Amino acid sequence: SRLMGDEENQLSRSSRLMGDEEKPPLPKRIEAARVLTVLTSTEKYPDDTPCGYWLTEAAHPYAKWIAAGYTVDFVCVGETAVPDPKSVEAALEANDKEALDFRDMMAEYTFKKVADCVETALESYDVLFFCGGFGAVWDFPQDENVKALAKAFWEADKIVCAICHGPMALVNVELGDGTKLLEGKECTAFANIEEDTMGTKEAVSEPSGPGTCEDLIVAAGAVFKAPAEPFVVNVVEFSKPETACKLITASNPPSAAPMAEAVIFALDPIKRDFDPPREAQLVERAELVKQLEEAKAAFTSGIAPLKVSNKIDEMDALQIKHIATRDWLLGQLATVDSQMERLAINRQIKVDEYEAEKAAAAAAEEE
Repeated sequence: SRLMGDEENQLSRSSRLMGDEEKPPLPKRIEAARVLTVLTSTEKYPDDTPCGYWLTEAAHPYAKWIAAGYTVDFVCVGETAVPDPKSVEAALEANDKEALDFRDMMAEYTFKKVADCVETALESYDVLFFCGGFGAVWDFPQDENVKALAKAFWEADKIVCAICHGPMALVNVELGDGTKLLEGKECTAFANIEEDTMGTKEAVSEPSGPGTCEDLIVAAGAVFKAPAEPFVVNVVEFSKPETACKLITASNPPSAAPMAEAVIFALDPIKRDFDPPREAQLVERAELVKQLEEAKAAFTSGIAPLKVSNKIDEMDALQIKHIATRDWLLGQLATVDSQMERLAINRQIKVDEYEAEKAAAAAAEEE
């Protein structure tokens, strides 16, 4: 009996040494995610100054997510949603085609109200996004359907993201255990230093408004992470322990595309692990190609007058220098190309692992 037990233990040890032990499951990967974007329906400050959602904070994430193969739908608190005229002016001044095309698309959009999708959104979407804009200060924090939507997504371990004044949707959300959604979590929003810069702090503060994003988020028990200075990119991620759930918040319009990219990376570990190094390699490669072209142009312009004056020694020296520079750059280029090839191979290996796991899961279900 002891001998048989020893043999079984030996076989078990041998299997582990041969790599037959059971591997932990791969992190969840969602390639074609579905995003529900919530927009404010408040179109005016209390003093009747026009406001709304901030155009680029909706447009830039939309463009990123559509390019990634996502589905993006929009709902609003009331009957409709309009972009803040100042955000449209800013897009026109910057000749921001993405934002202006988005504005034209949304002019024809038929909105559903948040109230009409609270019961079904959880089954239909992977990500809940609260877009910013000064209008959100007034309707997001108080709307019961907005709060219910945020609570449902967070408790279902899905991704909740918000930008600028969008996190106002979260300041009054209470979870099933009685704690506030933001309690103890790192996050950001449109900071007080940014309200000061825009000259809007008084308008959003009491008595005309509920308070600034920063003040209300801190009051909700969160750890507020302000940008280093106004209007620099600032994206903050908080991960719920032992889940794929994340709270992803961003401070301001320049952070819109980086926030959207953070969502993509949170949903797809392959893109998270392989896209940034590939982008860096492409930049490095482009720089080397540029240097090669510049070296060739410098050699061509330098050799021409030497040929005319028949300065053989100087021509030889210039040619030797050019060949050395060219060969060094070509060597660097070959190194980068080799690194890119290895990265592509490793990426495909990881894709194959996911496909194998998916096939094994499908086979297990059939059994």
